[in-house]
Amino acid sequence: MRVKKKEKKVGKTFVWKLIRPFVAAIFFGFGLLLSGYLGLFVLHAYFATSEIEVPDFSNQDLLSVLNTANKLGIYVEVMRTESNPQLPPQVVIHQIPPPGSKLKKGNRVKVVINQVSVASSQEGGPGETAETIVVPDLRNFPVEEAEELIKSEGLKVGKISEVFHESVPRGCVISQSPPAGSKVNKDVAINLLVSKGGEEEVALIEVPDLVGLRIQEARNVIQQRGLRLGEIEEVEVPEKAPEVVIAQKPLPGEKLAPGGVINLTVNKKIEGLKEVKLRFPLPEAKQPIEVKVVINDQLGERVAYRRIHQGGETVEISIPSKGAGRVIIYLNDYYYWEKELR
Repeated sequence: MRVKKKEKKVGKTFVWKLIRPFVAAIFFGFGLLLSGYLGLFVLHAYFATSEIEVPDFSNQDLLSVLNTANKLGIYVEVMRTESNPQLPPQVVIHQIPPPGSKLKKGNRVKVVINQVSVASSQEGGPGETAETIVVPDLRNFPVEEAEELIKSEGLKVGKISEVFHESVPRGCVISQSPPAGSKVNKDVAINLLVSKGGEEEVALIEVPDLVGLRIQEARNVIQQRGLRLGEIEEVEVPEKAPEVVIAQKPLPGEKLAPGGVINLTVNKKIEGLKEVKLRFPLPEAKQPIEVKVVINDQLGERVAYRRIHQGGETVEISIPSKGAGRVIIYLNDYYYWEKELR
Protein backbone atom coordinates (compact mmCIF):
# COMPACT_ATOMS: atom_id res chain seq x y z
CA MET A 1 0.00 0.00 0.00
CA ARG A 2 2.79 2.43 0.84
CA VAL A 3 4.51 1.66 -2.48
CA LYS A 4 1.34 2.54 -4.38
CA LYS A 5 0.96 5.85 -2.51
CA LYS A 6 4.58 6.70 -3.23
CA GLU A 7 4.13 5.85 -6.91
CA LYS A 8 1.01 8.02 -7.05
CA LYS A 9 2.86 10.97 -5.47
CA VAL A 10 5.76 10.56 -7.91
CA GLY A 11 3.27 10.50 -10.77
CA LYS A 12 1.65 13.75 -9.65
CA THR A 13 5.06 15.41 -9.34
CA PHE A 14 6.01 14.27 -12.81
CA VAL A 15 2.73 15.59 -14.29
CA TRP A 16 3.16 18.93 -12.53
CA LYS A 17 6.71 19.32 -13.85
CA LEU A 18 5.38 18.49 -17.29
CA ILE A 19 2.56 21.06 -17.34
CA ARG A 20 4.23 23.81 -15.24
CA PRO A 21 5.88 25.53 -18.28
CA PHE A 22 2.53 25.63 -20.06
CA VAL A 23 0.80 27.17 -16.99
CA ALA A 24 3.58 29.77 -16.69
CA ALA A 25 3.26 30.58 -20.40
CA ILE A 26 -0.51 31.03 -20.03
CA PHE A 27 -0.11 33.44 -17.11
CA PHE A 28 2.66 35.34 -18.93
CA GLY A 29 0.48 35.72 -22.03
CA PHE A 30 -2.45 36.87 -19.91
CA GLY A 31 -0.21 39.49 -18.28
CA LEU A 32 0.94 40.78 -21.67
CA LEU A 33 -2.65 40.93 -22.90
CA LEU A 34 -3.77 42.83 -19.79
CA SER A 35 -0.84 45.28 -20.05
CA GLY A 36 -1.59 45.93 -23.71
CA TYR A 37 -5.25 46.54 -22.96
CA LEU A 38 -4.45 49.00 -20.16
CA GLY A 39 -1.92 50.75 -22.41
CA LEU A 40 -4.48 51.17 -25.18
CA PHE A 41 -7.03 52.43 -22.64
CA VAL A 42 -4.62 55.07 -21.30
CA LEU A 43 -3.59 56.07 -24.83
CA HIS A 44 -7.20 56.42 -25.89
CA ALA A 45 -7.99 58.51 -22.80
CA TYR A 46 -5.03 60.80 -23.55
CA PHE A 47 -6.03 61.49 -27.13
CA ALA A 48 -9.71 61.80 -26.21
CA THR A 49 -8.96 64.59 -23.74
CA SER A 50 -7.01 66.54 -26.38
CA GLU A 51 -10.03 66.67 -28.71
CA ILE A 52 -13.19 68.74 -28.44
CA GLU A 53 -16.54 68.60 -30.20
CA VAL A 54 -17.01 71.57 -32.52
CA PRO A 55 -20.08 73.60 -31.44
CA ASP A 56 -22.67 75.04 -33.82
CA PHE A 57 -21.67 78.68 -34.46
CA SER A 58 -24.46 79.35 -36.99
CA ASN A 59 -26.24 82.72 -36.53
CA GLN A 60 -24.01 83.60 -33.56
CA ASP A 61 -22.31 86.98 -33.49
CA LEU A 62 -18.59 86.90 -34.02
CA LEU A 63 -17.68 88.11 -30.52
CA SER A 64 -19.61 85.24 -28.93
CA VAL A 65 -17.92 82.79 -31.30
CA LEU A 66 -14.46 84.12 -30.36
CA ASN A 67 -15.21 83.84 -26.63
CA THR A 68 -16.50 80.27 -26.98
CA ALA A 69 -13.52 79.23 -29.12
CA ASN A 70 -11.06 80.73 -26.62
CA LYS A 71 -12.58 78.70 -23.76
CA LEU A 72 -12.39 75.51 -25.84
CA GLY A 73 -8.74 76.13 -26.82
CA ILE A 74 -9.32 76.47 -30.57
CA TYR A 75 -8.88 79.36 -33.02
CA VAL A 76 -11.31 81.07 -35.40
CA GLU A 77 -10.39 82.05 -38.95
CA VAL A 78 -12.63 84.12 -41.25
CA MET A 79 -12.54 82.59 -44.75
CA ARG A 80 -14.54 85.40 -46.33
CA THR A 81 -17.55 87.68 -45.83
CA GLU A 82 -20.88 87.42 -47.62
CA SER A 83 -23.91 89.70 -47.79
CA ASN A 84 -27.27 88.41 -46.58
CA PRO A 85 -29.67 91.29 -45.72
CA GLN A 86 -32.05 88.83 -44.04
CA LEU A 87 -29.49 88.10 -41.32
CA PRO A 88 -27.95 90.45 -38.74
CA PRO A 89 -24.44 91.74 -39.49
CA GLN A 90 -21.36 90.01 -38.06
CA VAL A 91 -23.06 86.61 -37.60
CA VAL A 92 -21.71 83.27 -38.81
CA ILE A 93 -23.31 81.98 -42.03
CA HIS A 94 -21.18 78.87 -42.54
CA GLN A 95 -18.39 77.00 -40.75
CA ILE A 96 -15.72 74.35 -41.46
CA PRO A 97 -15.57 71.77 -39.90
CA PRO A 98 -19.32 71.36 -39.33
CA PRO A 99 -20.92 71.20 -35.86
CA GLY A 100 -20.32 67.93 -34.00
CA SER A 101 -16.97 67.24 -35.65
CA LYS A 102 -13.96 66.29 -33.52
CA LEU A 103 -11.14 68.82 -33.48
CA LYS A 104 -7.84 68.82 -31.61
CA LYS A 105 -7.12 71.77 -29.35
CA GLY A 106 -4.98 74.43 -31.02
CA ASN A 107 -6.59 73.88 -34.45
CA ARG A 108 -8.89 76.29 -36.31
CA VAL A 109 -12.53 76.57 -37.24
CA LYS A 110 -13.06 78.53 -40.47
CA VAL A 111 -16.17 80.69 -40.71
CA VAL A 112 -18.03 82.85 -43.23
CA ILE A 113 -19.31 86.12 -41.73
CA ASN A 114 -22.35 88.11 -42.83
CA GLN A 115 -21.42 91.64 -43.95
CA VAL A 116 -24.55 93.68 -44.72
CA SER A 117 -24.23 95.47 -48.04
CA VAL A 118 -23.84 99.24 -48.19
CA ALA A 119 -27.00 99.67 -50.21
CA SER A 120 -29.20 97.96 -47.65
CA SER A 121 -27.82 100.08 -44.81
CA GLN A 122 -28.18 103.51 -46.39
CA GLU A 123 -31.92 103.71 -45.90
CA GLY A 124 -32.88 106.46 -43.49
CA GLY A 125 -34.81 105.82 -40.30
CA PRO A 126 -36.97 107.72 -37.85
CA GLY A 127 -34.01 108.01 -35.45
CA GLU A 128 -31.93 110.22 -37.79
CA THR A 129 -31.06 113.74 -36.57
CA ALA A 130 -29.31 116.77 -37.95
CA GLU A 131 -26.00 115.28 -36.71
CA THR A 132 -26.40 112.04 -38.64
CA ILE A 133 -23.04 110.74 -39.93
CA VAL A 134 -22.37 108.31 -42.77
CA VAL A 135 -20.07 105.54 -41.51
CA PRO A 136 -16.87 105.41 -43.62
CA ASP A 137 -15.65 102.23 -45.28
CA LEU A 138 -12.80 101.00 -43.06
CA ARG A 139 -12.15 97.64 -44.72
CA ASN A 140 -8.48 96.86 -45.48
CA PHE A 141 -7.32 99.92 -43.51
CA PRO A 142 -4.60 99.32 -40.88
CA VAL A 143 -6.37 99.30 -37.54
CA GLU A 144 -4.51 102.43 -36.31
CA GLU A 145 -5.63 104.44 -39.38
CA ALA A 146 -9.17 103.09 -39.02
CA GLU A 147 -9.30 104.30 -35.40
CA GLU A 148 -8.10 107.78 -36.40
CA LEU A 149 -10.67 107.96 -39.21
CA ILE A 150 -13.47 106.93 -36.85
CA LYS A 151 -12.55 109.65 -34.37
CA SER A 152 -12.19 112.30 -37.10
CA GLU A 153 -15.78 111.59 -38.20
CA GLY A 154 -17.09 112.28 -34.69
CA LEU A 155 -17.65 108.60 -33.90
CA LYS A 156 -16.19 106.34 -31.23
CA VAL A 157 -14.00 103.25 -31.49
CA GLY A 158 -15.90 100.22 -30.17
CA LYS A 159 -14.73 96.65 -29.59
CA ILE A 160 -11.79 95.37 -31.62
CA SER A 161 -11.73 91.61 -32.22
CA GLU A 162 -8.95 89.66 -33.96
CA VAL A 163 -9.30 86.52 -36.10
CA PHE A 164 -7.27 84.73 -38.76
CA HIS A 165 -8.02 85.64 -42.38
CA GLU A 166 -6.77 84.11 -45.62
CA SER A 167 -6.39 87.30 -47.68
CA VAL A 168 -6.60 90.42 -45.48
CA PRO A 169 -3.09 91.37 -44.22
CA ARG A 170 -2.28 91.13 -40.55
CA GLY A 171 -3.41 94.20 -38.57
CA CYS A 172 -5.94 95.37 -41.19
CA VAL A 173 -9.71 95.66 -40.86
CA ILE A 174 -11.74 92.74 -42.23
CA SER A 175 -15.20 94.13 -41.50
CA GLN A 176 -17.01 96.61 -39.30
CA SER A 177 -20.28 97.11 -37.44
CA PRO A 178 -22.27 99.22 -38.28
CA PRO A 179 -21.25 98.58 -41.93
CA ALA A 180 -19.87 101.20 -44.28
CA GLY A 181 -22.52 103.62 -45.59
CA SER A 182 -24.77 103.30 -42.54
CA LYS A 183 -26.29 106.54 -41.23
CA VAL A 184 -25.74 106.86 -37.51
CA ASN A 185 -25.86 109.54 -34.85
CA LYS A 186 -22.76 111.23 -33.49
CA ASP A 187 -20.67 109.34 -30.88
CA VAL A 188 -21.92 105.91 -32.01
CA ALA A 189 -19.29 103.18 -31.42
CA ILE A 190 -17.88 101.38 -34.47
CA ASN A 191 -16.76 97.79 -33.80
CA LEU A 192 -13.89 96.41 -35.89
CA LEU A 193 -12.86 92.90 -36.89
CA VAL A 194 -9.09 92.84 -37.49
CA SER A 195 -6.99 90.20 -39.27
CA LYS A 196 -4.36 88.17 -37.41
CA GLY A 197 -2.87 86.94 -40.66
CA GLY A 198 -3.35 84.07 -43.06
CA GLU A 199 -2.78 80.33 -43.15
CA GLU A 200 0.78 80.33 -41.82
CA GLU A 201 1.06 78.71 -38.45
CA VAL A 202 1.28 81.03 -35.47
CA ALA A 203 4.50 80.64 -33.46
CA LEU A 204 3.23 79.52 -30.06
CA ILE A 205 4.86 80.88 -26.90
CA GLU A 206 5.87 78.67 -24.00
CA VAL A 207 4.27 79.76 -20.73
CA PRO A 208 7.02 80.81 -18.25
CA ASP A 209 7.20 79.62 -14.64
CA LEU A 210 5.98 82.58 -12.57
CA VAL A 211 5.50 80.89 -9.18
CA GLY A 212 7.70 82.53 -6.56
CA LEU A 213 7.97 85.87 -8.37
CA ARG A 214 6.57 89.09 -7.00
CA ILE A 215 3.52 90.31 -8.89
CA GLN A 216 5.38 93.16 -10.66
CA GLU A 217 8.18 90.81 -11.71
CA ALA A 218 5.62 88.35 -13.07
CA ARG A 219 3.88 91.17 -14.94
CA ASN A 220 7.14 92.19 -16.61
CA VAL A 221 7.98 88.61 -17.65
CA ILE A 222 4.50 88.14 -19.14
CA GLN A 223 4.79 91.33 -21.19
CA GLN A 224 8.31 90.45 -22.38
CA ARG A 225 7.04 87.09 -23.68
CA GLY A 226 4.32 88.78 -25.75
CA LEU A 227 1.52 87.50 -23.50
CA ARG A 228 -1.11 89.30 -21.38
CA LEU A 229 -1.86 89.28 -17.67
CA GLY A 230 -5.43 88.19 -16.98
CA GLU A 231 -7.21 87.83 -13.64
CA ILE A 232 -5.32 88.12 -10.35
CA GLU A 233 -6.84 86.15 -7.47
CA GLU A 234 -5.68 87.05 -3.96
CA VAL A 235 -5.60 84.38 -1.25
CA GLU A 236 -4.23 84.26 2.29
CA VAL A 237 -1.44 81.71 2.79
CA PRO A 238 0.56 82.68 5.89
CA GLU A 239 3.43 80.27 5.09
CA LYS A 240 4.17 82.07 1.80
CA ALA A 241 5.73 85.49 1.29
CA PRO A 242 3.19 88.28 0.66
CA GLU A 243 2.51 89.66 -2.84
CA VAL A 244 4.17 86.62 -4.43
CA VAL A 245 2.70 84.37 -7.13
CA ILE A 246 1.75 80.96 -5.67
CA ALA A 247 -0.17 79.50 -8.66
CA GLN A 248 -0.79 80.21 -12.32
CA LYS A 249 -3.02 79.11 -15.18
CA PRO A 250 -1.98 77.90 -17.76
CA LEU A 251 0.80 75.91 -16.13
CA PRO A 252 4.48 76.47 -16.98
CA GLY A 253 5.53 74.78 -20.21
CA GLU A 254 2.12 74.95 -21.89
CA LYS A 255 1.82 76.77 -25.23
CA LEU A 256 -0.13 79.98 -25.94
CA ALA A 257 -0.64 82.06 -29.06
CA PRO A 258 0.83 85.59 -28.99
CA GLY A 259 -1.35 87.78 -26.79
CA GLY A 260 -2.58 84.79 -24.79
CA VAL A 261 -3.78 85.38 -21.23
CA ILE A 262 -2.15 84.09 -18.03
CA ASN A 263 -4.18 84.18 -14.79
CA LEU A 264 -2.34 84.35 -11.45
CA THR A 265 -3.01 83.50 -7.83
CA VAL A 266 -1.13 85.85 -5.51
CA ASN A 267 -0.57 85.61 -1.78
CA LYS A 268 -2.26 88.51 -0.02
CA LYS A 269 -0.46 90.43 2.68
CA ILE A 270 -2.05 89.49 6.01
CA GLU A 271 -2.19 92.10 8.74
CA GLY A 272 -1.55 91.16 12.37
CA LEU A 273 0.75 88.18 11.75
CA LYS A 274 3.24 87.16 14.42
CA GLU A 275 6.10 84.66 14.32
CA VAL A 276 5.79 81.59 16.56
CA LYS A 277 9.24 80.13 17.25
CA LEU A 278 9.45 76.42 18.07
CA ARG A 279 12.50 74.48 19.31
CA PHE A 280 12.30 70.79 20.26
CA PRO A 281 14.62 67.72 20.21
CA LEU A 282 13.82 64.56 18.27
CA PRO A 283 14.20 61.09 19.83
CA GLU A 284 17.13 58.94 18.77
CA ALA A 285 16.20 56.75 15.80
CA LYS A 286 18.01 54.85 13.05
CA GLN A 287 15.34 55.65 10.47
CA PRO A 288 14.51 59.20 9.25
CA ILE A 289 11.65 60.97 11.02
CA GLU A 290 8.96 63.02 9.26
CA VAL A 291 8.16 66.11 11.32
CA LYS A 292 4.74 67.64 10.69
CA VAL A 293 3.55 70.82 12.43
CA VAL A 294 -0.18 71.60 12.35
CA ILE A 295 -1.40 75.03 13.44
CA ASN A 296 -4.98 76.07 14.18
CA ASP A 297 -5.56 79.82 14.71
CA GLN A 298 -7.77 82.64 13.38
CA LEU A 299 -6.71 81.73 9.83
CA GLY A 300 -7.93 78.14 10.22
CA GLU A 301 -6.22 74.77 10.52
CA ARG A 302 -3.30 74.06 8.21
CA VAL A 303 -0.03 72.13 7.92
CA ALA A 304 2.60 74.78 8.55
CA TYR A 305 5.69 72.56 8.34
CA ARG A 306 6.50 69.11 6.95
CA ARG A 307 10.07 67.87 6.53
CA ILE A 308 12.29 64.80 7.03
CA HIS A 309 14.84 64.92 9.86
CA GLN A 310 17.32 62.51 11.40
CA GLY A 311 16.84 61.07 14.86
CA GLY A 312 18.48 63.08 17.65
CA GLU A 313 18.29 66.39 15.78
CA THR A 314 17.02 69.59 17.41
CA VAL A 315 14.36 71.19 15.24
CA GLU A 316 14.16 74.98 15.19
CA ILE A 317 11.41 76.59 13.08
CA SER A 318 9.47 79.85 12.91
CA ILE A 319 5.78 79.78 11.89
CA PRO A 320 3.57 82.79 11.04
CA SER A 321 0.35 82.85 13.06
CA LYS A 322 -2.59 85.15 13.81
CA GLY A 323 -4.48 85.28 17.07
CA ALA A 324 -4.97 82.58 19.69
CA GLY A 325 -4.83 78.92 18.81
CA ARG A 326 -2.82 75.73 19.11
CA VAL A 327 0.26 74.13 17.52
CA ILE A 328 0.50 70.31 17.41
CA ILE A 329 3.64 68.40 16.39
CA TYR A 330 3.51 64.92 14.85
CA LEU A 331 6.41 62.53 14.25
CA ASN A 332 5.68 60.03 11.47
CA ASP A 333 2.00 61.01 11.92
CA TYR A 334 2.03 60.14 15.65
CA TYR A 335 1.23 62.82 18.25
CA TYR A 336 4.40 64.16 19.89
CA TRP A 337 3.90 67.56 21.48
CA GLU A 338 1.67 70.65 21.44
CA LYS A 339 1.71 74.31 22.44
CA GLU A 340 -1.00 76.90 23.15
CA LEU A 341 -0.93 80.19 21.19
CA ARG A 342 -2.02 83.31 23.03
